[in-house]
Formats: sequence, C-alpha cells, structure tokens
Amino acid sequence: MSIDPRIDRYLATHGVRLTTDASAGHRAVATKAFARGATILSLPPLYLLPTRDGEPDDDDRDDEAAERPPTRCTHCLDMLGGRRARCSQCHAAQYCSMRCLTQHWTLRHHLTCRPPNDNTAAEKTRRLKPMYRDTLRMLLGVHHTLTSVAQADQRRVPEWMHVQVSAWQHLQTHHARHPKHVLAQYTEISRVSQLDAEGAVDMLCRFGCNNFAAYDWRTGVTPAGHVCSPLASLAFNHACRPTALALVEEGRHVVRALVQIAPGDQITVAYVDALYPRARRQEVLREVYYFACRCGRCAGDSPVARVDALLDRSVPGDALPALLPLDLADPPRGPEQWALHVVDALLDLVLGTLSNDESAFERLAATSVEDTQAADMSFAAYTHWRECQDDCLELPAHGPVGLWACIAAHYVLAFYALAYPPFHPLVARQCLRLAQTVAAAMAPGQCAGGDVAIPVDVRVVRRLCEAAERIVRVAGCVREVEMVAEQVRRLRELLGVRAKVI
Repeated sequence: MSIDPRIDRYLATHGVRLTTDASAGHRAVATKAFARGATILSLPPLYLLPTRDGEPDDDDRDDEAAERPPTRCTHCLDMLGGRRARCSQCHAAQYCSMRCLTQHWTLRHHLTCRPPNDNTAAEKTRRLKPMYRDTLRMLLGVHHTLTSVAQADQRRVPEWMHVQVSAWQHLQTHHARHPKHVLAQYTEISRVSQLDAEGAVDMLCRFGCNNFAAYDWRTGVTPAGHVCSPLASLAFNHACRPTALALVEEGRHVVRALVQIAPGDQITVAYVDALYPRARRQEVLREVYYFACRCGRCAGDSPVARVDALLDRSVPGDALPALLPLDLADPPRGPEQWALHVVDALLDLVLGTLSNDESAFERLAATSVEDTQAADMSFAAYTHWRECQDDCLELPAHGPVGLWACIAAHYVLAFYALAYPPFHPLVARQCLRLAQTVAAAMAPGQCAGGDVAIPVDVRVVRRLCEAAERIVRVAGCVREVEMVAEQVRRLRELLGVRAKVI
C-alpha cells in the first residue's frame, strides 16, 4: 500500500521523510539537523488509555472482580489526587486539573465525548478477567474514536487526527504470525466487546505489535498508560541504542532527539527496555513485534556492540560480583575501577567537561569493561547490585549501610550508562539517586571505615545534581524537569547545612 500523501506532507513539515526498503519496511529519515533534546514530532495520539494502578494482572481472578476506578489523568497521565475534575457530559473522563480538562476537550474530547447512557465500556469490562480489561478498553476506545471521526463533519476534524487515522490503515496486523492462544484471547475480548469479531481481532493484532507504553519516569519505569499513535508506529523503527525517545507530554505523543541527528540519519526509538540483555531483547522483539533486530548494538563490532555482548554473558547461578556484600555490616569496598571510569566518562560527557562526543564516551566505556569477569559485569551482576541498592535504601543510613548504598548506586549508574543512551531520563534519575546516597553518607557520624573509592563530599553531589538537571532538560517532560529541580534544590539546601557542620 502506497503511503497517503497527507502523511508525507505532515512529516515533511517536521523535518522527517518516510522511506521504504525491503529489510526494515518504512523508515523515518531526518531531512534537517536535530540538536540533542530537540522535538522531532509532537502530536496527540489516536487514543490514550491511562493505566489503573492496583488492577490485578493475573489470569486466575474472577471475571466479575470489581473494576478499579481510574487513578491517572485522562489527558496527561499524572496521578489523580483527592480532588479531580470530571467531564460534565460523559462523566467518564477524569482529570488532575481543570487545565487538563480544558486542553483535552479542545484537543480531541469534543469529537469523541459520548453521553452517560451510551457509555457501556464499564459494563463490558466487568465481564472479563482483570488482566484483559485494559486491552478491551483500548479496543473500545480506538473503535469509538475511528467511528466518531468518520461520522463527524470533516471540516471540524483537525489535520493531526486525519493523519493518525490514515496511518492506522497502514499498520501491519501480523495476524497469521500471532500464536493460537493469543488469537483465542483476542477472540474472547472481541466477543465481549460486541463488535464485529473479525474486525475487532484485527484491531487487537495491530495494538499488540504497534502500541507504545507511556512511563512515569519520575518513579522509575512505572507504566502510566497505553498509547495508540499510528504515525509514530509507522515511521519510527526500533533500535536497542535509539537516537530518540517517545514519551507523553501534556496529552501529546512526543518524539525527542537523544543524540545529535544529521540530515539523512535514521531516527529510531526503543520498543523494549534497553537494559534487557541481548538475548531477552531479541526474544521479546521476535514474539511481540515479529522481527529479528539487527541494529548496531545487536550486531557488528562497534564499541556499543562489544559492551552489549559482555552484558549478555551467562553467569552460573551461584556466582556473585566479587565486591558484593554478603552482610551489610561488612566493611564497604569498591566500586571497581571499570565502574568508576564509566561513571566519570558519563559525567564528563553530560557536563561537557572534556568532550561532547558520544562516540568517544562509547569507546572509553568499551575499553574500561573489556577485561572484566562475567560475574562482575553482566546483566546478572546488575541485578545483584540493584537489589543491594534497594536493600540499603530500606535501612537507616548508619555506619557501613550508608556507604554500601553509595557503592551500589554507583554500580547501578554505571550499568545504566552502558545500556541506555547517556541522555535518557533513567540515567538522570540514577544520578539523583547516587547524589542522595552520597549526601546521606556525608551526615555527621554516618561515615564508617572501609575501602571506598567514591569521594563522599560536596563536589561529587553537586556534579551529579548538575548532570541530572542537564539530562532531564534534554529528555524529560515538563513535570519531570520540575521534579528533578525540586529534588536538586532540597539536596543543595542539605549540602549547605552539612558543609557547615563537617
């Protein structure tokens, strides 16, 4: 199927051209330069479904289990507080503020709002097990949106909506490649939806291999919503070391550059968590998106590919990192030199201390880890250090626990720097985490003996805070920037107090 000229025109206004090749299908190529942090594409999704925190995701709950009330804003996906705004016509859409209600109505809700007596989604979802309810909500929501657009006065339909609807028609379903048990689940969901069975199953197949997940980066990789954004799905291919990040910002699906992108460069996003080891990423991409990844991180001999091969090493079940504590009362030791070098190189890159060249950082990182043992530098090692960090943070930062928290947080940041692009929101979050643990260890009477290679001082905390702020200004949305700024402000106030005491 040839691409609708409307899609080409829309992308052209954003400096993007859609090309086609036999191996990758459609590809988004930049027609102009994008600086790191520049917005490449920003448009409302065809449909945005907030997650309902606390709704069970297991398969053994009764079909009639109580439906969880909405917990996130229909527009921006932020958490709903005690006082929430609600659409006065449909009563279904709920918002964290009147500002979001007004923006959502102006942007799209005026086209798709339906009266309460026509709002049967809640009744239908109660007939399904909780783990399938979001899929049904997505099906009903997208179907209603497509129907509303088709029936509306086309002069009232905004251009972005025409583009999204057209892109939806171009998405592949991969129906024949879906496993039988998945198609059986889709058939049951379509039966409950009371829509045309064949058409509903095809829609569900499109969701499964084209939808995006929205995350609340402020709390880690916390799912905040499901995003049906056909234009982004059609245009942007996957790479395990992506050049851009897709996120939801003020009700819009935004694609933002993570690196310097030159004219002619392909623009890619990540469909799976880049922290997964290679074997796990390949498995998910084959089973969910139906392709084998051959990106520069998965194949070849680049520095990023060599580091990825080391992270993918298998480790015997009883093998632990050499410096991992068996008891948090043990004298702290570490981090190892490779972890120190990787984090120092990351901060130099982000702060522009030595170089703004990401390829130089990648080469230095690869050199730093090339002689490491699998037990010390692999996905299994990351898991151990992440668990150690979490255990330390649950305890008072007294004695060696505070220093072990610093060491574990430093290792986690090193692994993030190896797996994610340097200007990824999770890297910023871990910079803040390390700054917080170092600041806590600086408290009078908290430091304990041990062979700790991290300087526990004001300079380190300030450097980490500045790095977090710079990263989140590139990749974070408005609320993430505000969150980081507030945490940095508190840390600096704390440092001012402690610098006088120490």
